[in-house]
Amino acid sequence: MIIALCSSLPTVIFHDGLYIDGDYCMQYIPFFIETRRMLEGGLGTWSWNGSYGANFIGTYSYYTLFNPFSCIVLLFPEHHIADAMYFVTLLKLALGTYIAFYYLRLFTSNKLASLGSLLY
Repeated sequence: MIIALCSSLPTVIFHDGLYIDGDYCMQYIPFFIETRRMLEGGLGTWSWNGSYGANFIGTYSYYTLFNPFSCIVLLFPEHHIADAMYFVTLLKLALGTYIAFYYLRLFTSNKLASLGSLLY
């Protein structure tokens, strides 16, 4: 988590405390905001806020609806979603690295092979 924080810190400093980079701000943040709006307004089946409209469950299921980390982000108010997403992304990276570390330690005898989890 410290390595992920240090590698993303220049972007956060450059953008006045927000992690805004590429598709993260063009897709990921708006998807979470739209998911929050749809869930607050009653789970509708059609979202008119994307292009010409889209099937809500089909479009947002990959990014937000079936992502277990979404539950954490959606607990925050809409104006703090971008801040919460940054910390949840760091948590997701840390958990993925830990699982890769555990998996590599389980199937390798070389203790240095577990450093491959950082490559994940």
